[in-house]
Amino acid sequence: VLFHVTTSPVTLATTSTSVPAGDAFTVTWAQIPNATNRDWIGLYAPGSSDTAYLDWMYVNCSRSPSVPIASGSCSFAISSSRPPGTYEFRLFPNDTYTRIATSNAVTVSTVTGPATSLAFVAQPANAAAGSALSGPPMVAVQDSLGNIVTASTASITVAIGSNPGGGILSGTATKNAVAGVAAFNGLSINQPGIGYTLSAISNGLSAVTSALFNVTSSSVT
Repeated sequence: VLFHVTTSPVTLATTSTSVPAGDAFTVTWAQIPNATNRDWIGLYAPGSSDTAYLDWMYVNCSRSPSVPIASGSCSFAISSSRPPGTYEFRLFPNDTYTRIATSNAVTVSTVTGPATSLAFVAQPANAAAGSALSGPPMVAVQDSLGNIVTASTASITVAIGSNPGGGILSGTATKNAVAGVAAFNGLSINQPGIGYTLSAISNGLSAVTSALFNVTSSSVT
């Protein structure tokens, strides 16, 4: 009688796929064969060498080895200074770089502070009088470090700032931000001029003025 002994594959996974910098992933693993007290988990950029870990811990959730743990979980803290992006965890046995499992991809997101100001993230560009401003102009809600506050739905209003041609702005000049950004499609100015600007305001936030742009005379046929 022949007996076939099968072993379950080693697994490594996270319970969540995204956390902000400064938070933690719960990393779980199972079925480490011949577990030792120096089996370890590393945080990596996808595609990087197994020796190029960014952070690490033993499977006892510390940097001091204790007892073998073939299956378990750890809270793996992500530094508040970790750049936003995509990462992965890898599992290694006995202080080696012989990888035995790779987790799902995980995302570290930017931590944003309170909304403080507006910024043009797409500047208005030159256009003919009466035609839509190129770009289109886009205004973002930002925190004090210049991060876009993606939770913001603030009402933002744009108007002509510098007005060398005595023009009138047409189109929808007030919009609510979507994921922290308001796009002002379809704005136009009816008079030509060199050196127009747009200003953007929102209640409680520092206003902003765009870069200079020109409005040319409309073609007459």
